[in-house]
Amino acid sequence: MKNKKTLILIVIIFTSSSVNKIQGQEESFTNPVAFLEIFIGPYGGENKGVLLGSEMNYQWNKNLMTLRYSSLQESGDSKLLKQTTNANTDELALLYGLRKINNSHSLSGSAGLSYNVYKSNSRNENNEIRDRFIGLALEANIKWFKYKTDSPFNVGFGLKLSGNISKNSYVGLSAVLSLGWHKIYEERIDPDDSEDED
Repeated sequence: MKNKKTLILIVIIFTSSSVNKIQGQEESFTNPVAFLEIFIGPYGGENKGVLLGSEMNYQWNKNLMTLRYSSLQESGDSKLLKQTTNANTDELALLYGLRKINNSHSLSGSAGLSYNVYKSNSRNENNEIRDRFIGLALEANIKWFKYKTDSPFNVGFGLKLSGNISKNSYVGLSAVLSLGWHKIYEERIDPDDSEDED
């Protein structure tokens, strides 16, 4: 009985020691691929003006999920109302696509559904018009970011070609500023360094 208890104790000590050694050698930090974007640029289509917006992106493997908000600020005469107006469209879209990473830059393309709210106010009359409609949201991106960096959380920049096929179709080209984790950076954690910090 005593020998059995001794054997169990030795096995526990050996297993614990092995696990700690493996963790010390193989422990690493792997960041997610997730980033925020803001973008601005001109657009044209049914109307024309300035396009600005923001996005949240998450990637796993080569799959990319995007939640996009766009605001289209019309300029000039509205073709829809045939008169000078203050008009804008708010677009909220959920897109799925593919993203390929090549060292310090990435290429992506996505498509999805959008919910759009068109609002206009006549400058000559107190008439407000609102229209809601569903559309097909599209976009393609090219972005550049740091290939080697001390911190995986960094800034990227690029170009976005975006649009919507709907009652108020448009296409726009925007400059993009991106903040987040643009690719996987594996960072080894040295257990000796951790002990020194303590």
